[in-house]
Amino acid sequence: MTKCYLQQLISVTQEMKVQATRRLKRFLILDDSVPDVAPETILEDEAVDELVVDCAASFDGTWKNRGLSSHHCVVTAISVDTGEILDMEYISNLCSSEDTLGLRYTTYVGDGDSSSFSRITQEQPYGPDVTTVKEECVGHIQKRMGCRLRKLVEKKKVLIIKVLKLADGKTLDGKGRLHRKRVDALQAFYGKALRTNKGNPEAASAETMAGLYHYAGDHSYCPTRNDTWCNFKKDELSGTNNSEPVDDPFTPAMVAVMKPIYDDLSDVDLLSHCSQCLTQNANESYNSLLWKMAPKEQYSSATQIRTAMCLSTISFNVGWLDAGKRVMAEVVGNECITSSQLTLASKDKLRIRAAQAQALLTNKRKRVLKRLERTAHAFRHSDHSQYLSGGYHVGSTSKRPRKMPTCRTCGAPMKGHAT
Repeated sequence: MTKCYLQQLISVTQEMKVQATRRLKRFLILDDSVPDVAPETILEDEAVDELVVDCAASFDGTWKNRGLSSHHCVVTAISVDTGEILDMEYISNLCSSEDTLGLRYTTYVGDGDSSSFSRITQEQPYGPDVTTVKEECVGHIQKRMGCRLRKLVEKKKVLIIKVLKLADGKTLDGKGRLHRKRVDALQAFYGKALRTNKGNPEAASAETMAGLYHYAGDHSYCPTRNDTWCNFKKDELSGTNNSEPVDDPFTPAMVAVMKPIYDDLSDVDLLSHCSQCLTQNANESYNSLLWKMAPKEQYSSATQIRTAMCLSTISFNVGWLDAGKRVMAEVVGNECITSSQLTLASKDKLRIRAAQAQALLTNKRKRVLKRLERTAHAFRHSDHSQYLSGGYHVGSTSKRPRKMPTCRTCGAPMKGHAT
């Protein structure tokens, strides 16, 4: 019964993928991105299905379990233009078949995994005349700045007892140095440099270095445009004197230690692969929806995961109400009853309301504060007591008061008790 239900869900999902593909092709036609087809042309569904168009899609794979022990994986391809799922595949230990939708993914949005893209380049699925270009997720590139700076702090921090110091005789972390708030600020400046200079990797590279030297008190690298984030440059443009010096600027020794990281992350070749500022946020959103239906903490069979994959794909593209109507029509053969439609419609409203709430500036600030709390452990000052042998052991060596034996008759402590 479960497998029969799954086959019907797969049929609904295939039809949904066809409709999503048609909407994408019509969008590209209106955008004048399809050669030999004028934007004002009106085509029937059959004619649209016969078209083969080039499009951009973000790809991501999500595993049932962390590590290398998982046997279940779901891979999705989501359109950059429409945000709908164009294709998804369940992968176990065997290769899967490929559906032909009349789309060629000529722009591959990835998260830095070069092995999958190199295999696509070698196999040339669309022939030698069609080239697939890789575009890195700008969010993953931005995170590299924070990760590398935090690793640098860990590398220069306490190593058992010995403290590694810089050329100025001080450590890298601490007050007035590279603390966690400043690392988050540098990461935010890096992301702003990438997004502000969309399509211009040379300008993004120059503005990336500005974030480092700005905190060192050198404003010669800061952008001079009207919407510059540097108050010193704003005063220069407007003729005012409202800027204040940077609190605790970086010393030359700190700049020298961090400059290799900035040289790597401001490389024009690297930034040219994320110049369109595309992200995998839609893939991450789908992954969250998928594993809510098949929680990672619980065992799920292959049939259950494929069922969750189909249901999450339909609801992701068209919402719970439309998904319920399609599933009921295919599985039961009847229309969805009114009470069920009201329930599903309320779920869609709650989902939209939650998305709108997350987009509010106040909630974004709350998420930033929570993220700061999660990353605070990487910047705590070292305390030698936490390296003591058995410092976290709760047992006979702990400092908890030991319960003294008492007399069973009178209840007095046995120590010094008269027999």
